[in-house]
Amino acid sequence: MYKFFTTFSKFFLLLIIVLSTISVKNLYCLESKDFVVLLTAKANKTPTPNITLNWKTNGYAKEFYIYRKVKESNYWGTEIAKLGSTATNYIDNNITVGEAYEYQVFAKTLLPVNADTLSYYAVGYVYTGVEVKPIDNYGTVLLLVEKNLEFYFPDKIKRLVDDMTGEGWKVIQLYVDRGDSSFTGKPGDIRKIIKDEYAKDNSINTLFLLGRVPVPYSGNFGPDAHENHQGAWPADVYYGIFDDYYWTDNYVNTDSNGIKYIPSRVENRNIPGDGKFDPSYIREGDVILQIGRVDFYNMPAFSKTEQKLLEDYLDKDHKYRTGEIPVVERGLVDINFQPSYSKTNEGGLEMGFGASGWRNFVPFFGVDSVKNVDWFTSLKTDTYLWAYGCGGGNYSGAGGIGNTSQFADSTPKNAVFTMLFGSYFGDWDSQNNFLRAGLCSSPSILTCAWAGRPQWYLHHMALGLPIGYSAKLSQNNGQTYIPNICYTPLYQNGIVYTYGNLMPHVALMGDPTLRMNMSKPNEQEATIVPPVKNLSVIRTGSKKIEIKWEKPDNNDEYFYNVYFSVGDEGLYSKLNSVLLTELNYTDTVNRGSIVNYMVRAFRIQDTPSGSFYNPSRGETKSIQLTDVDKMAKFENSLTVTPNPATTNVNIEISLKKDAVVSIDIYDINGNKVANLCSNYLAGGTHNLGWNMLNNKFEKINPGVYFVKLTGTGISDAVKLIVMP
Repeated sequence: MYKFFTTFSKFFLLLIIVLSTISVKNLYCLESKDFVVLLTAKANKTPTPNITLNWKTNGYAKEFYIYRKVKESNYWGTEIAKLGSTATNYIDNNITVGEAYEYQVFAKTLLPVNADTLSYYAVGYVYTGVEVKPIDNYGTVLLLVEKNLEFYFPDKIKRLVDDMTGEGWKVIQLYVDRGDSSFTGKPGDIRKIIKDEYAKDNSINTLFLLGRVPVPYSGNFGPDAHENHQGAWPADVYYGIFDDYYWTDNYVNTDSNGIKYIPSRVENRNIPGDGKFDPSYIREGDVILQIGRVDFYNMPAFSKTEQKLLEDYLDKDHKYRTGEIPVVERGLVDINFQPSYSKTNEGGLEMGFGASGWRNFVPFFGVDSVKNVDWFTSLKTDTYLWAYGCGGGNYSGAGGIGNTSQFADSTPKNAVFTMLFGSYFGDWDSQNNFLRAGLCSSPSILTCAWAGRPQWYLHHMALGLPIGYSAKLSQNNGQTYIPNICYTPLYQNGIVYTYGNLMPHVALMGDPTLRMNMSKPNEQEATIVPPVKNLSVIRTGSKKIEIKWEKPDNNDEYFYNVYFSVGDEGLYSKLNSVLLTELNYTDTVNRGSIVNYMVRAFRIQDTPSGSFYNPSRGETKSIQLTDVDKMAKFENSLTVTPNPATTNVNIEISLKKDAVVSIDIYDINGNKVANLCSNYLAGGTHNLGWNMLNNKFEKINPGVYFVKLTGTGISDAVKLIVMP
């Protein structure tokens, strides 16, 4: 069994080396903001491409050290620059347009404390680049859905799958046994399913647990430092670490006579052979899946059933992805631990917990768009994309923030991504748990993490990576990112306070595939990129696939990628080698009988972390080709959806064989108002989009129309109702 002492010892030693020794007569407990370099980046393409880092600190920094690495590396190497105390920016000219870089800025700080000084480092991170090239796909999601939910809302689960697919994910969906006192699902059974699927498809990089999927527990530890709360905690990382040697159940015994305090919550008790695992630490880098969980079991504070809460979550998840939730791109920080000189006020000490808010939100939104305000009061009236709060906690609340009942009442909670920290509720598999409560609320909260022990590192999300990536990064972090650092007067000569890293309790509540830059705010320019309009896919008699579409709108410059998949294989591959500016693409390759084509629009998005190609959701149309064997069973047909319609319709035609055809729109008086296609088409299915403009590019009036398909030996018509 791994004891992980080597990793932990190296980790603590590194901190001692990195941080200056302090010798002060009156020790000082710093606020979390003091441990953060408030870091942003400006991406400049002309006249010479460069990245300009800009920062603010508390004003006591004496030296700044700049480091750079690529995202995939775990090592920063030596500094690329060392700057003096007056520096507020650094320009890096050694960059390539389209590539992304990660920067770390250390600020060596000397803080006056009475007649002496306190020496420490603040740190900031940013992920940046100049017009960072598009991400074509995000990998494969293994969506494990509690089996009972199949009977409640399969249509909304399918919609979730369609949403993820349209954003560039391949999705494998499986139903699994529920795990609670009444159902027999076990973590080991679920993990076997995951490992088996991964063996078949190692493109799986994300695990989405929806519903009451069995909850693994592990360890004998207490990251909130309460003696009655030490034991096994929920450990979803069990599902993302495939090394079976980790997960023994042989030696941890919280009920042994040598333990002074037995855990007060029975679920935290851990004895050999009880199905709860031994490890209290994991190894850096061993979590290989991006894991998120949406689980509303045992939340009676909410008047809705568990299934209704899940259904409502899927609704707001879809609304966020499609830009239907208005939200302002800004961050809220609500810290309710106070700096203190007292050695008797441990519960009130601010031990740097809020750094997860300040360090991440400033690269997202800029210094001026991060506000230190009250959680529930502010979220009731104002919208924030991100919100962080911390305070002395219990299972269903945190001092200075509120409690689960406030999440359950009828007032709005206007955030999307959240982090909370306080005692006890990080143990999230508890009744009316505060960490899960926000996900049950309305109208918009979709994720939450217990961020403070350890810190979370989310800066990659600024350039379009999903929150699951940041969850995995935070779980695996040992020495790459500086962890929770604090000086406290509780101990003689001060202490570097680090705790929580590489413990198995680190978990994401919420959908791991969600990204930022998908909002449609009331008060500023929308960051969500609208999809293309009126996608059409036809195969001409010359056997070429002609794909055409219209711009999402006329307000911005857009670029496009065209993708395809064959049959139901799921993962789309890109066809074009460079981003397109035209509104059409021709595929000359015969790819199979059923081919799905997807078009995504991209817009260059400027953020306080640089610029990148922000993608739209994909618009998809399929084409089915006939061969000699199938022609006898294939019929000519015409369908129009939706019907009635208001703005756009899709027209699908099926041809038994190659033919010259025309598709026309007639009004109720028999007047032709539009011709959509006059072409020699191959046998099979074809899809055309129509924006309800006539031949003069004018919007047609509401009323009754007829869509007619004509050709040699072919005649069909469908009545179309056009609504206002």
